[in-house]
Amino acid sequence: MFDEAITKYSVALYEVALEQDDFMLDDLDTVRAAYENSDLKLALMHPRIGNQKKREIIEGIFAQDIPATLLNFLFVLSDNKRSYLVAEILNAYEDLCYEERNIERILVLTPFELSEDKLRAIGDAYKGARGGDVEVRQRIDKSLIGGVKLVTDHGVVDRSIHRQPVSYTHLTLPTSDLV
Repeated sequence: MFDEAITKYSVALYEVALEQDDFMLDDLDTVRAAYENSDLKLALMHPRIGNQKKREIIEGIFAQDIPATLLNFLFVLSDNKRSYLVAEILNAYEDLCYEERNIERILVLTPFELSEDKLRAIGDAYKGARGGDVEVRQRIDKSLIGGVKLVTDHGVVDRSIHRQPVSYTHLTLPTSDLV
């Protein structure tokens, strides 16, 4: 979905980060996680709660955890009644940062936790095939029995076994061959 506000705010944050040479990528998940809280969303969008009180709420949650630039950005979004777009704006901002730095993101989906060495090996193998830098993240997917699924900026490589029943009828012998 294209939203002019998402583009405008994500580009603005990107330009400030570029100017300050601090992309704050490690802090984005903290902000996104907090903004998933329905009570916070409700408070920041409530028409009877003034901008100053909303700023106090935001500062109370994030003041010690994120850079001042990102905190001020959240204030601007709140003041302009755009808090409901925080996750989308940060996602678009993150895309700009990775694209500019020629870093491809890989999400590794597995049914269990992989060691750092295995994740690094996956990243190195993908980097060798692609060129450029790679950032590897892992997420546990309990719907998988085994194998691995790689989700990249360019598509999905699925080498997994799903829990869904698979029809093996094409592998069975006709009953006449059994007798």
